[in-house]
Amino acid sequence: MSETEKLWQAVDAITQPTRRKIDRDEQEIDLAADILDSLANNPTRAWCSISEYRRAAQIASDQTLAYGHIPALWDQATWALTTGSEQSAGGSSPLRERSPADLALMETMADIREAVQAQLEGRGVKSIGNVPADMRRLASTLGTLGVQEHIDWWTWRFECWTRVLRTHLNALDHQPRDVYLRNTACPQCATRQVTIDRDGEPRVVPAILIDFTDGWIRAATCQACGHAWFRGDALGELANLVDERHAEAV
Repeated sequence: MSETEKLWQAVDAITQPTRRKIDRDEQEIDLAADILDSLANNPTRAWCSISEYRRAAQIASDQTLAYGHIPALWDQATWALTTGSEQSAGGSSPLRERSPADLALMETMADIREAVQAQLEGRGVKSIGNVPADMRRLASTLGTLGVQEHIDWWTWRFECWTRVLRTHLNALDHQPRDVYLRNTACPQCATRQVTIDRDGEPRVVPAILIDFTDGWIRAATCQACGHAWFRGDALGELANLVDERHAEAV
């Protein structure tokens, strides 16, 4: 493999989706086939639901695919900051509510964006404002100029960015999500449920929300009155109050 090919391999690791072999469960494949057969040929059925048939057909098709595609690493990072597990239960989190792992990923992506744009401009190439496309333009420019030292250095840097992005995404995947304290009224205002906006639709959820920081509970907060019980004695007090209310209700 040439040095230029190594450079493109490093760039592809961030900007291109990957194709992976998928291990399929033969039992699931057989089940989907049975569903299709029943929908189409079962004489006890007076009619066949088209939507049900299509769903079963899609399941059967998906289960027989030998390979699947994993989105590009940069796309995964972008989605993690917009629709991933680091968002609050009520929608997009303001910056002050982001976790340290979330902020670290945002900073890394900003550093990559600025570095790539600066290198393009320094070589007289205009950035088009799309980071993966700019990365590929930079690699193409480096290959055209053919300075071995620059090719080697940027191959190393793209490989480093790949490792850092994967590390950040792994940290986000293992961050505990915010959870609701179900079947419990707020001891402060007695509210049991509130309506929030999620993905543009109103949702009714329990009033008390528990959020985490660095894997630890940060606080339990009533989304109706705003009262918060922070980790430590206050959270212990909330647990006692909840126990008392439940005992009274029995």
